[in-house]
Amino acid sequence: MEKIECKMIDHGLSLNWDNSLAPCCVYLPGKKDTERYSYKQLDQYRANIVNQIQTDFKKGIKHSGCDICWKREESGERSLRQFANEEYSHASGLVDLEFRLGSLCNLKCIMCGPHASTQWYSELKKNIVEFKQKGHYHVKEKIDSDGRQRPDDSYYTNPWWEEEELVDFISDNISHLQKINISGGEPFKVKQFNKLFGILNQKKEKITIQINTNGTHLDLDNVYNILSTHHSIRVVISLEGIGSHNEYLRYPSKWQEIEKNIDYFIKMKQAIKNKDITLSVHHTFQPASIYSFLPLLEYCRDNDLPLETTSVYHHAIDLTAITLEEKQQFLDKLENADINLNRATQNIAKTIVEDIIPDQRARKKYLDYIKFLDKIRNTNYSKIFI
Repeated sequence: MEKIECKMIDHGLSLNWDNSLAPCCVYLPGKKDTERYSYKQLDQYRANIVNQIQTDFKKGIKHSGCDICWKREESGERSLRQFANEEYSHASGLVDLEFRLGSLCNLKCIMCGPHASTQWYSELKKNIVEFKQKGHYHVKEKIDSDGRQRPDDSYYTNPWWEEEELVDFISDNISHLQKINISGGEPFKVKQFNKLFGILNQKKEKITIQINTNGTHLDLDNVYNILSTHHSIRVVISLEGIGSHNEYLRYPSKWQEIEKNIDYFIKMKQAIKNKDITLSVHHTFQPASIYSFLPLLEYCRDNDLPLETTSVYHHAIDLTAITLEEKQQFLDKLENADINLNRATQNIAKTIVEDIIPDQRARKKYLDYIKFLDKIRNTNYSKIFI
């Protein structure tokens, strides 16, 4: 069998929400990953996890932790593996760092979960009985001193992102760095963010720094300094729609605040001349996108914002939950839409939806999940999307 190659295994690293290391941001722990390693255990991670993946690849075995790339390649999408093999063919050392600054977040996006958002965990803990009955999330628990099982706070809320050693970790691993992708949680909520950015700013060689934000929280005093760096800056704002669409899907965000922050970014970008700055939008395509995607596309066109989209990965939110009628209505509207920007993104959305085979079981699971969230959040999905 032919040897498999992925440059991310050799030259990439991802620090996840739970302080565990992985080769990249889409890697899922494989069956052979018997242990997880923190950023303080980089050598052990490379000796065990990386070595096992490399062994599998040399034998032509598709490592199970890389399933997302395999699936994207099978569907015709360009995978991270394919990107890395082209981009880092002559790389040396660690060049691509995915840096998820923990789970500190002020939102509870419906396609997210308690592992990646402290607000999500607070909601789960408050409604733990209902969540366990519904089985929407596997709750990591521990037995307290009184003998009762309770959610494991240390797993969900341990503020490892505040550790001073984290700054040392960045300092020790930037010599060959070409790109760092910073996300959360919500990175602008993390106090350590400015200190970490200061370390990156000291690197003389120009690198690409991508900051992923939900757009709700900005330290305006520092935005100018961030955008004024000599590095290439990519600010990516995650939006699932505009107005009430985004407020529901990225609950409990306020569109007025997000729009104000986007306007501020745009003005700052225009004020800083001859700088390599990109402001763009990312959308997670999900069943509700049938209603929210086109208005978002128009908003991005009107504000000259590039829009990218990827398919949702969530146990209760599957794209097959849309109906045949919704599918056809979306494709008709997309075909007739007078939108001259982001044509490539329109084509991706079209391809995504055309390949969907509506499934009644997925529909029921999705609606049960939405109904459950509506009950505990006092929201109304049908009023906003249907």
